[in-house]
Parts: sequence; structure tokens; C-alpha cells
Amino acid sequence: MAGVRRHSGASWPFCRLYGTEVCSFLSHARRKTYLKPVSSNGLHLYRIGYIFTARRWRDMQALIQAIATVQVRIQAQSPIYADSELQTRYGLIDPILRALEWDVSNPDEVRIEHPTRDSGKADYVLMHQGKPHVVIEAKALGTSLQNAQKQAATYCKALGVSFLVCTNGDVWNFYELKKSAFVSRLELKILSSDTYKTAQDLLLLWKPLVYSPVERIPRIIPPEASSKRSRKSQGRGGRGQKSGLPQGAISLKELQIRLASGWEGSPRYIHFPGRQEIPVDSYKDMLVEIVKYVDEQGLIPPNGIKTVVIPSGVYLEKPARYSKVNSWFVCTHASTPQKVEYAIRVLEACGKDPLQVYVIVRE
Repeated sequence: MAGVRRHSGASWPFCRLYGTEVCSFLSHARRKTYLKPVSSNGLHLYRIGYIFTARRWRDMQALIQAIATVQVRIQAQSPIYADSELQTRYGLIDPILRALEWDVSNPDEVRIEHPTRDSGKADYVLMHQGKPHVVIEAKALGTSLQNAQKQAATYCKALGVSFLVCTNGDVWNFYELKKSAFVSRLELKILSSDTYKTAQDLLLLWKPLVYSPVERIPRIIPPEASSKRSRKSQGRGGRGQKSGLPQGAISLKELQIRLASGWEGSPRYIHFPGRQEIPVDSYKDMLVEIVKYVDEQGLIPPNGIKTVVIPSGVYLEKPARYSKVNSWFVCTHASTPQKVEYAIRVLEACGKDPLQVYVIVRE
């Protein structure tokens, strides 16, 4: 098929990146049959030919969401993760691998603490067709990765693996074996980098691309980069805006992603399914309204929701952080990203989809 070629060379196994944005190909009419714009909840990508399906776009949204969650966790709880490699793996690394479609609980896909003869145990080994394919060496948040690379290189040689990743949950370093030495391919920093660029770089580890290597992968384009195209689509009767929602409404998940990317807007209204918009003046008000919404339906578990929603009458170590909402104490004294994360956590704990709750924002 024109426009896509399988890659069987010795380069990074997932794809070869040429530094050309996929969107630039749109200027070539003959390519338009192979490059198709796709939009999902504000996340704009281009797919190439047959490789990606509709489900894959939800996977991209899951990756963006996982990155945003990790950014919030690092900001809020860095001392905890810096104290424990195991906590870093559970809280910062595993969510990224799961979003990249690796089932860390399935040894057919990921081996944990994989023995390597006399060289020790590799923290993660990504498997492909029953064979080790990529070694990932994990360290606690904030730990230097220089020694980790040397340590993991011995695991790679013992396992016959040519591709290596070292990470402390924030920094991810990618290496490949060239002439008997591991050469740096890419370094990314989750906390300080743009969320969409981070997602783009992490696609090097996306399982579908490990299993089906290609020369080029789609470019993940932030919503604001595609706003003109979306408006044109709406003008032609397209479906750029969800039916029944006012202009400017975004889901809570998209709100979390924007905040993680440095956006500084604030909420004006919150919209629940089948209801009128409720005015809110702050992220605290937004969180309170969400708790009221699920409480009205009797959905909050009797024991509350850990850290966020506490039954009244329970002793609070830091009562100043909580506000009384009906018969609950709600943790409203937190950073803006944390409040949004709490709102999402409340909805998920009560069986509600955060993608169905929208916020109308002021820029």
C-alpha cells in the first residue's frame, strides 16, 4: 500500500522517525486517500492507511490521560515516590505502560523481575512472540539514570535484547544497541514537557507498533492546533461539537489534559447528562457540585471515597482542607489539577463516566 511500508531493519523496532509531521502530508493531494483526520474528545490525530482503528483513538486519549495523572502525582506526592522504587513503579510507570496497551499482569506481554542468568533481574521485559524484546529498568523518582543504563545493559546482553528504556517515572531514556554499545535514542521528561509531545514520544513503546512496525506513526496534534479545521467542519455541517452542548464545552478528562499542558482557564458552568448547566465560580465549586450530583442519586459508597469524600463524624487530621457538603466532608483545599483529579475520581467511584460530564470554561 502506498504511503506505508513495513520496516524490517535494525533500527528501533517500533518505527523510524524522520522528523516530518504527518499533517504536512495533507498538502499533497495524492496522499489524502491514505491520511485521514480523526478527532476524539478534542484529541486530533492523523491515521495512516489500515494500521489504526477507531478503538485506537480511545487508546490515544487514555495515554494523554495517563500522562496528565502522572504529572499531577509527581507534583503532589514526589517525596513518597522518591522514597520507594516500588511505589514509583506502581504509581508512575505502570499507568503509562497500561496506557500503551501493555498488560503488566500478563507474563505473555510483560515479565516482571525477569531473571537474566548471572546478571540479576530486569524490572520489566516487554515480550513479543514469546521472546524478550525491550528491557525497562526502573528507579525511584528523582534517581539518576546514569548507573541504571549500565546495569540494564548487562540484562539486555544476557537476554539478547537490543532495545533499552530507563525511567524514574518522570524521565524516560530510550537506547538502542549499535556496534556493541547502547546509544541514546531519546530522552523525555513527563513533568516538564508538553503533554502532547510526551505522548508522541512515548508511542515508541506503544504495543501495536511493537507488534506491527511502520516507518511513520501518526502525529498527535493538540486541540488548539486544529481549531480552525474544526470550525470549518462545523460550518459544513460537521460534527465538531457534541450535540446538545454549548460552544466551548469540554469533558473533565479534556480539562485535566489542558491543565497539565499549562492552560490557565477557569470553569464557568458544569453540565451533567440530561440537566441544565450549573454556574460555578471556581474549581472548588465544580468539585462540590459533582459531589452533590452523585450524592443526590445515593451513589457515594457508605465509607466515602478515599481522601476526597469522608463521612461526617469521622475524625479528620487536617479539617481545614475539607468543606462540608451535605453529610460529607470534601477535600477542597488542593491545587487546581488535584481538584480536577478528585472530581474525576468521585465520578468513577460512583459509576459515572467523566467523559459525559462537561465544563464550560472561560479562557
